[in-house]
Amino acid sequence: EKQIKSMAVAEEPQRFKAEFIRLAEIICANEDLDKTTIPKNLVHHHSEYHPVGHHVTWLHVAAFFNNITAASTLIRLGADVNALSREGKTPLGIAQERPSSTSIIALLSRHGALSSPPSEVHISLDVAGIDPALFTADVSVFTCVICMAVPRNPVVFPCKMEHIFCFNCIKNAKVCPHDREPRGGFHLVNLKGAILRAYNNLTLECEMRCGKWKGTIADMAQHTRTSCCRSSAVCLNFGCDKVFLRKDLSSHFPFCSFREVKCLFCSESMRWRMLEEHKAICPRFFIQCNHSQMCEPFERQYEKLHGGRCPYQPVDCPWRDYGCQHRCQRRQLHEHQTDIRAAQMHQEGVRNVTSRLTATVAELSATVVELTAGMQEMKKRVASFEDRDDNKRRRR
Repeated sequence: EKQIKSMAVAEEPQRFKAEFIRLAEIICANEDLDKTTIPKNLVHHHSEYHPVGHHVTWLHVAAFFNNITAASTLIRLGADVNALSREGKTPLGIAQERPSSTSIIALLSRHGALSSPPSEVHISLDVAGIDPALFTADVSVFTCVICMAVPRNPVVFPCKMEHIFCFNCIKNAKVCPHDREPRGGFHLVNLKGAILRAYNNLTLECEMRCGKWKGTIADMAQHTRTSCCRSSAVCLNFGCDKVFLRKDLSSHFPFCSFREVKCLFCSESMRWRMLEEHKAICPRFFIQCNHSQMCEPFERQYEKLHGGRCPYQPVDCPWRDYGCQHRCQRRQLHEHQTDIRAAQMHQEGVRNVTSRLTATVAELSATVVELTAGMQEMKKRVASFEDRDDNKRRRR
């Protein structure tokens, strides 16, 4: 525990490296190491500062020093391979920056590690129309002469030839761009009948140019919305409104701060962004004794129990009521009580207290005697008054 604590507060790179190497040797000495042998804090602990970076896990440190044995042990114990440091680096990203780290890069990659989180994108489709080059047949009949694209929302202009345009392109037009025929009081109409069926059956490639889809224009919106790898998609985690390419969405999930996770100590479910705050109140999170760093970490729910047993807690001498003002750690209390000079002082204190109590008892006894005599005198007076009253009643 001393080594772990010194690692968390190390300030010099060489000293920190030496402390980590010693700890790695301790970890790797036992191949049967399990979660009960080592505190979970070591696997998932974040240190505020050391040479690797700010707020990093020990898996970041193992990747930095290219210690594959320690890294594999930490992964086996459940360390997060995609944990981010405050600089936004993953263990794999740190390993890729270090020389001669091929083996640890391969280890992290096998366990699903990513070098960096995906970048958020903002994609908007051109609502005016679809590029005619994407279609497999001639689409000149359906091409809008204003934007020179196939309409996404086609309408028919009320002219004799019933020319087709994009609604956004023609909605404010007063004459037909083809034959200059005035619109008059007629409204734009949607495609109907055979023209609508022919439009819906137009075959084209994916407008996002993913190269993996070909179908009708009627099915294109469904493909773009649900399966196109180059279309934009919002993160599925509740509360996260970030938009990515669909092909990058799965890479975003391990980094999403709104993803559902379980506390590794108490198994309570929560959003990842609440995990650090939860650790401050988690009843099963390992904490350090407030009195000494020499105490082994214990679960927070046993903090009060430990406080009454901690050998390093400062306590008063049990003979304090007899005048002993000595205060020491609980583990040193027995030594103090068995000390000859302390025992003599305790005996002297007992004698002094006994003398004071004896004097107090004597004073109280004298007071009782006086009060008893006074009570007897009062009884005699009362009896004489009663006799006097009886005599007066007899005379009458």
